[in-house]
Amino acid sequence: MMVFLKKNLQTVVVFWLILFAFLPLIAQGQAVQHTVQRGETLYRISHTYGVTIEQLTAANPGLTPETLKAGATLRIPAGGKAQAAEPATAHTVPSGDLPDTCRTMHKVKRKETLWSIARQYGLTPEDLLRANPGTPTDGSLKKGSMLCIPYPHRETTVTPVVSAGYEELRVAVLLPLTANGLVGDRSLDFYRGFLMAADLLKKEGKKITIYAYDEPAANASPATILQEIRKNSIQLVIGPLYLEHIGDVADFAKQNKVKVLIPFSSKTPLVNSNEQLFLLNASETKKHEFAANLFLNYFKKKTKVVFVGNEAAGDERAFTTYLRQRLVEKNIPVALLPDNFTSSQLAAQTIDGHTLVLVYHSSTPATREKAAHAVSAFRKDYPQVDVALFGYPEWQIESGPKRQDLHDANTYLFTHTFYNPWSEATRRVTNDYKRWFHQDMPEETPRMALLGYDCGTVMLRGLSVYGKDFSVQDLQLPLLQSDIAFSRVGENGGYVNSSLWFIHYRPDGNLEKVAGK
Repeated sequence: MMVFLKKNLQTVVVFWLILFAFLPLIAQGQAVQHTVQRGETLYRISHTYGVTIEQLTAANPGLTPETLKAGATLRIPAGGKAQAAEPATAHTVPSGDLPDTCRTMHKVKRKETLWSIARQYGLTPEDLLRANPGTPTDGSLKKGSMLCIPYPHRETTVTPVVSAGYEELRVAVLLPLTANGLVGDRSLDFYRGFLMAADLLKKEGKKITIYAYDEPAANASPATILQEIRKNSIQLVIGPLYLEHIGDVADFAKQNKVKVLIPFSSKTPLVNSNEQLFLLNASETKKHEFAANLFLNYFKKKTKVVFVGNEAAGDERAFTTYLRQRLVEKNIPVALLPDNFTSSQLAAQTIDGHTLVLVYHSSTPATREKAAHAVSAFRKDYPQVDVALFGYPEWQIESGPKRQDLHDANTYLFTHTFYNPWSEATRRVTNDYKRWFHQDMPEETPRMALLGYDCGTVMLRGLSVYGKDFSVQDLQLPLLQSDIAFSRVGENGGYVNSSLWFIHYRPDGNLEKVAGK
């Protein structure tokens, strides 16, 4: 359903979704447990245990084909028994694609075995066998065949749901939906994605009322709108955008026990003392902490980090200074090189058996281009040296020669958003967007509609399952662009999204997403 907003009118628009029974009864009798493997479907699991899909979903409230996720522990209802799974052929996905269930695809080379490939990616042979049904168990592989390289296994239990969630959701969106220029365009696109996420819950029978408020200009007060929000017994506010309004909304949320998701701004210290606030974007200080933790967790063994350029002049100097301090604390060797270093100067920094990781003090496009070319040239001059380039979220490139430059430089970017154009779920939502709004989804980084979709999926699902107690629970949701995972700030504070990834532009042309929670 499309919502039409009249400019300069702070009019309430209501989006009704239909009420239906949400939680099926849990199947009776004794049950066994099954840990979901990468690539498994409800059909395959039901067939393995001799039960129906309906019995599985009844025994696991909230379970759908969309919420099924590797690592989850499912209850298998009584009455089923394990059966031999149907044989399946190995993956034959083209090497340029990145399926949802694989962090990358590996093309088998001559003399490679299941064990050597597993060791290369930090996995076990059993991990590869689970991800590639039909693969020979004796370790032999056919040259040229494609293997799905799964994400590292993470044990997570699906807890039986109790009726703690809201039976009816009442949400207010407070964004400048009719503002001129980029602010209005992005706010409206975010809102559209949020509506699409709400529609997904509608199909499950959930009743949702969404009130859309056109946020006033930064120098105007939102007091009148907040009075309307109070009258409508709102449980969640999405917004505001303008910094000038965050204080008023935060005070309102604290007084009325209303949760607030601030989707764009990260510059509000109020989250440190207000448990009702959720920040999608962490503050600069928190971002540096999360990114440094990810760096240290991934490059923790046999790594030498080379900082390049004039730190004092770099726009990322606060982060690089912090990262260097953390590296020194961990006794990881570091070095400094000038911006115009030569390949021989970099080669002089090598340590046998160590990976060289180059970190620049700037995230500008010009720095990205210069850094990628310098590292690519070095890799050609010294192919025996293991070297990688570390980069920033702003460096994400989806296609073309500039993306190839990142591949050639063996680049790792840290980010909390990643657009995967090969994802079937992403393509589905993109096509639905065009059908709903009669236009293509704007191509930007990040895509605002997908951001709204992911935020809506997390917040609406969280409130529907946990109600007022929703905070940091891992819901195992099929998100499209942002892996949202909230962490609490202090004992009495709110929550910030602490999820980060490395996106690895591999030299072989593949993309690899490295989990960073």
